[in-house]
Amino acid sequence: MTGNRVVVYTRVSTDKEEQKKSLENQMQIYTDYCNHKNLELVEIYADERSGTNARRKGFIRMMYDAGLNYIKDDENVDTFVTTKREPKFDLIIVKDTTRFSRNAEIAESVVKRLMRMGVQILFENVNLKTSDENWGLIGSFLFKMGENESASLGKKIRQTKYYNAINMRYRPARLPYGYTWDEERNIVKVPEQAEIVERIYNSYAKKGSMILTKELNNEGIKTQKGHEWSGDKITRIIKNRIYTGTAVVNRSYKANVTDTKRLQRDESEYILIPNAVPSIVTLKQYEEVNKIRESRINKSDKNRRGRKISYDDIYFQKIKCGSCGKGFKKHTTIGSGKKKKINYMCMGRAKGNNCNTRGIALNNLDKGLSEITINSHVESIKEQVEFMQLMDRLEIELERIEESRSQLQEELSELKSDCDRFLSTIDSYRKNGQEKLALGFEIKYDNATLELGALETQLADISFEKIQRLKIKVEHKKELIQQLTHSKSLSNEGKLKLLKKVVVTDYELEYFFTMPNYDDEIQEFNSIFKGNPIENGFQPNSSGITVRRNHKEAREYFKQLIESYEDWDNFKRDYPYQDCGD
Repeated sequence: MTGNRVVVYTRVSTDKEEQKKSLENQMQIYTDYCNHKNLELVEIYADERSGTNARRKGFIRMMYDAGLNYIKDDENVDTFVTTKREPKFDLIIVKDTTRFSRNAEIAESVVKRLMRMGVQILFENVNLKTSDENWGLIGSFLFKMGENESASLGKKIRQTKYYNAINMRYRPARLPYGYTWDEERNIVKVPEQAEIVERIYNSYAKKGSMILTKELNNEGIKTQKGHEWSGDKITRIIKNRIYTGTAVVNRSYKANVTDTKRLQRDESEYILIPNAVPSIVTLKQYEEVNKIRESRINKSDKNRRGRKISYDDIYFQKIKCGSCGKGFKKHTTIGSGKKKKINYMCMGRAKGNNCNTRGIALNNLDKGLSEITINSHVESIKEQVEFMQLMDRLEIELERIEESRSQLQEELSELKSDCDRFLSTIDSYRKNGQEKLALGFEIKYDNATLELGALETQLADISFEKIQRLKIKVEHKKELIQQLTHSKSLSNEGKLKLLKKVVVTDYELEYFFTMPNYDDEIQEFNSIFKGNPIENGFQPNSSGITVRRNHKEAREYFKQLIESYEDWDNFKRDYPYQDCGD
């Protein structure tokens, strides 16, 4: 390694022209910076998306070039693992921690793995490098602060969206295919795209999604983002009721700002906004085509019946490949003396997907599990203050509801009047062509809707019964945590109940456990008291516990690695794990 190879990570506008200018400007700035510091600028990686999760093309490509592989497991959890690839650079320059990641857990995990690969990060705005002595404490604080800022902003946006929805105002962040905004911010059809939507609805019954996909791509017709069509894109248009003119909103939500998966609400919570956009198809067309789509799904499901699932497999769907992200499949063979031997093999390698991760025997997975001590993780739970915090807040909220209900109702009534008045004023100014005055009142309206949304969500669906049930849940969880805390150690059977997944690489096994905590109860509390949540909720301990594999190649790898360290204590600090005999 030369030690002076530098890359830059940044975020750019979604506008293509602005993107181009921004990248050109940054290339010049960082080229000058590197020339001044006698550094080699290797590349600039850029993304358009928010940093609340790791699913950004530029970020994943940069991690790959740093020697880390990205894995998305079946539960939509993002993970990065080290590989044997040599990093293409030594230093990443990024403006601030929020540009790098707004997910504190992922950020700290990635930083740790980059340091293992010999790659440092420089955060410009605080002039702090991950190799600095004070990085640990300050870096953790900055990442958590960025995540909290995202959560706060996300809450305000959700409240505004909810109030707009209940007042029948359709204001999506991005319009669906077939629509655009005109100069007066009204939603209008894009004629050529509307024709494609009509064609899809008219042809779906006879042709289906795959033939339609092939036809559109052969004709050079692109999607809204300029990509080729696919079967799932056709299906999304078929399923989207917006093309009848009615918008269906409030269908899903994220439990946390850093989550990648959205949770579906019950249909009773959906909000329908009629005449939200000009219709392209009739309601009758929409219903008929979706009946055909559902009948095809049911037919397909019948064909899938009868497949055997390995319910007797204690590691079923829990083993993931650290190289390609695929699951491992169980293989049973009969050896000498009719002795059964069970191994697990990466499905990516089995299917010839250029993955070379070696398999692992069941007894070595069990041995690795037995080497792990997790009661230290459990013991830390009894020091947590969430139990008392939850119980105290529940008691306070019970009293507060009774005292403040009438006062909140009065404030709601006043705010609704203000919002109605602002809307009327905005419409009046727009009709008279006074756009600047209308925009001024739109700001007032947005502020009022934020406040109104907070009050309405605080009052919505609150009952003494819900709070009492939540108190009982908290007390039961406390009993479970105490039982685990007082046990000296857990058996393999007990650990398997808590095991979330095992990430397998050629040299390491990383076991991830789901430890009991008050996350679910805090989430339920926050869903009830949306306007006044518990902000410092206890984060789940999802960091892995690593075990060193002990086959011949692994022993040789770690022998060379240990020899590269001058101090044994430093090695144990960077690689604090046990051996696993395989």
